Amino acid sequence: MPRLWTCVALGAYLLARASAQVPDDVVTPADYYYDYDEVDEPPERARAPTPSPESLPVTPNPPSPPAGPHPPVVTLTEPPSPPATRTDPSSLPPPPETPTRPPRPTTEPDQVLEYPPERLASVDDATYRPGDWLIGRSTYFDAPPAWKAKFEPHLFGDVHGNGCGSFTNKGPGLESNLNFTLPLDAVAAVADFDPRFYEGACGSCYEVGCITGPILDVATRENQTKLPLWRMASGRSFYDVDPNALDSFNRTVPGENVLIDPSDGAEWEYTRCWNESRTIYITIVDVCPCQYSWGKQSICCGPVPHFDLSYWAHELLAHPLQGKMMLRFRPVHCDTKEPVDARKGAIARMGVADVEENGSKERLNMLNGGGEAQRVFVKNASSAPPAVSRVVPVYRDEISPGWSFSAYRDQWATISKRGHGQGGSAALCVSVSPGGRMALRCTRCEDTVKPFASVEAVKLWVRSTCATEPRYEPPVYLGVSTMGVYDYALGSAPAERACGNKTRVWDHVVSDKRDNCGWRISVPVSTLGGCSPDKANSANTLFLELGRGAVGDAKVCMDEASIVT
Repeated sequence: MPRLWTCVALGAYLLARASAQVPDDVVTPADYYYDYDEVDEPPERARAPTPSPESLPVTPNPPSPPAGPHPPVVTLTEPPSPPATRTDPSSLPPPPETPTRPPRPTTEPDQVLEYPPERLASVDDATYRPGDWLIGRSTYFDAPPAWKAKFEPHLFGDVHGNGCGSFTNKGPGLESNLNFTLPLDAVAAVADFDPRFYEGACGSCYEVGCITGPILDVATRENQTKLPLWRMASGRSFYDVDPNALDSFNRTVPGENVLIDPSDGAEWEYTRCWNESRTIYITIVDVCPCQYSWGKQSICCGPVPHFDLSYWAHELLAHPLQGKMMLRFRPVHCDTKEPVDARKGAIARMGVADVEENGSKERLNMLNGGGEAQRVFVKNASSAPPAVSRVVPVYRDEISPGWSFSAYRDQWATISKRGHGQGGSAALCVSVSPGGRMALRCTRCEDTVKPFASVEAVKLWVRSTCATEPRYEPPVYLGVSTMGVYDYALGSAPAERACGNKTRVWDHVVSDKRDNCGWRISVPVSTLGGCSPDKANSANTLFLELGRGAVGDAKVCMDEASIVT
């Protein structure tokens, strides 16, 4: 969804640059604003499939009528209107009464009134073990154009404008879901009230399933507070608008999404699942903020862990006329789909890496997920150095779990540009103007995960113009900083805090042999003048910037990026 503060931020950036000449190696507060210019090289077309379950055949559309000659156009002449006459207001007929909705039936025999205690498991339970199902809740966002038009379009948002930025290729003009790089039916946003699910959320993975029953505002074994039936501003629910609305598989809703309280007739929101035994895997691509531009979004403020599934993921589990559902969920390893420990938060979700040496060649073997034996992060890492070396993955063929992506003064950006990475793999590539940059941020990771704690070096592979020697490449700088989250209540984000100065990447080439037009780089943190251990301990962002002294726009690609302690 477009953000209004982008224009204000861009103005501040231009004013700052016009009033001062800043050296390339200094990070300033004006270094993170967006400016989408004309494109020189278009990004690859992204995947945006809308797969259908094999068990749910899609009814084909009826054939179109054969083309034929158009009938003649007949113009009807209306008779002249009679002259207007003045009417006494007292003689006007009374306005028609609003039709009264027929009374709803009482509670249906098969409806769930309350959940059994074992379904209301929490990560805070003393009995919790990794892999246990937790109780959660979901809404959905985005939808097919016809669905949006039928209801209230402003309610839905879009998938491609996700807050993580890690899954949308950018090109000329406005992006769409065609620029999105993941399947539309396998993504979601997560609420930001609980750091165990929000910290480092971008790109992390969950397994979720639907639970038939009432929608809860509080979901504990001692308290099952239900949510009232939701209605739009018009006073109607989606079911009221069109109870026969079809989902993408031509299915109608199995019943109205309401539970009538047998004691007092109160109407509670209710959802019937297609199949409670079915689960799907989702990747987090966005955030459901408690505080948003229009105020508080109570559904995302807790205390129930909340997800905002895409419309296409939601309809795999329940009909979209039912706007909410109760979930069972657990965090999983993105590659193996094995459950990880929810109590460890991002520490368990973000990644594992071992270093193996093959002669003089060093290569990282990364797994995008945790496990009991994982040794990437140490909680409150500032209190004690890690017992063994750790490698925090940032990018390899794709952005690693935990990291969001942003760029400014860019003409295009491709999240996984095939053939442009080390050894012909994929790379994160942008085309930027002088002073533009790409940045990877681990959101709120400065609180617990601390990815730069005890850092010794940042290792990565960088490609630009395919020059024969690094000294002929355009000036590209690496920097580390702390970027805060935009505060909708204040209408601003905290100023970026630099961890020392930037350094020219070509001064840190570890091999004079070019690999697929790129160079292997190892930047000791000591070369980032002023990046003290205390500052590194609270850093959460790694960026590459095209120096303002560059002759013109240039392509910059990154691969095999990691933080090494």
